[in-house]
Amino acid sequence: MSGSPRPRYVTRASEQALAPPYLQSGCALHAFALPADRARMQRHVDRFLAEPTHGRVCPRVAADHVLLYFCDFARSCSVDPDDARRGWLGEREHGVWIPIRIEGSRAPSFFVSSMIVDSGPAMCSGREVLGFPKEIGVVGVAREPARASALSVDVLAMGEGRTHAGRWQPLVELERIEPAPNAPIAGARALLGMLGVGLGLGLGRVDFVNLKQLRDAAVPALACYQAVVRTSARLLAIRHVAPTGPYAYRIHACESHPLVDALGLPPRGHVRGIFCDFDFVLERGDEL
Repeated sequence: MSGSPRPRYVTRASEQALAPPYLQSGCALHAFALPADRARMQRHVDRFLAEPTHGRVCPRVAADHVLLYFCDFARSCSVDPDDARRGWLGEREHGVWIPIRIEGSRAPSFFVSSMIVDSGPAMCSGREVLGFPKEIGVVGVAREPARASALSVDVLAMGEGRTHAGRWQPLVELERIEPAPNAPIAGARALLGMLGVGLGLGLGRVDFVNLKQLRDAAVPALACYQAVVRTSARLLAIRHVAPTGPYAYRIHACESHPLVDALGLPPRGHVRGIFCDFDFVLERGDEL
């Protein structure tokens, strides 16, 4: 598209792909650090960032854990002068982030491996505008830590070999437990560091690096648009941070959502988490 003027975006009255920046207020976040295989994570990141850019963008995985989280957003809206008039919605979200180091980023950075939301505008805006790999799902999360005895996400899973009908099924489930004496519970120390990075504590911002692409209509094996997009989240306020205690977690086998195989995650285990209540702005993205 270089060398020719870009056409203006034609907005529908019912538009759901809203323009950034986005204000995310009242973010009730339950976050966990799960151990993962660094080599598998690197292959995963390379597939979506290094290979499409022929090595021009080449991040390195920066930890032996992923950040898995559940979040209830009290209020999400565009602060673009035009789209702010469309009002706001609440939403729930689940995601898995991989910490990365990438040349040119001054803030801590993540590659978003998966992101599941229960809001159409959140999915369309995040995926079509900024390249976040958002999909619609059923996210079970309570805003108050005392009520978050169970956390879950259901996805639309495709059948084996893609020959069976898709169906809704659980992907990740966490249940709060009473810890057994001397029982090993993963993630506490790693989570403190990753969560500080993820919320931009100290620097006040964090970068997300995603592959934004649109499938070509005439040649579906090709992309008619493809670019690596970096988007910064800027922290506005933190109201509360507290440990959540131990949870037992389970990641279900799912051919269309292969978290365990792709990232080397243990399918079952015990993990400690942290709860945060905060606000942030997700800013406009830039192509790398």
